[in-house]
Amino acid sequence: MTTGRRQVSGRVFATDGRRLLLPAFGAYTGGLDVHDPAVRMLFARPPRVFLPGRDSIHAFPWSRLAVPDRLRNGGG
Repeated sequence: MTTGRRQVSGRVFATDGRRLLLPAFGAYTGGLDVHDPAVRMLFARPPRVFLPGRDSIHAFPWSRLAVPDRLRNGGG
């Protein structure tokens, strides 16, 4: 996620209002990026992403998320 001039990453959860997914908290997966096709296909519309902070939870719209280079050209 980009906040001003900084890029922030961390364990997030995502929801489109119908589903709630915690892709980074899987004990067996080692985490899964929300841009991964396996996650993205679960949502009917772009989800909002929530990043837990020390004292609050920060919400980001899908449009503010930076796509990792390894997923940018359809890779997985």
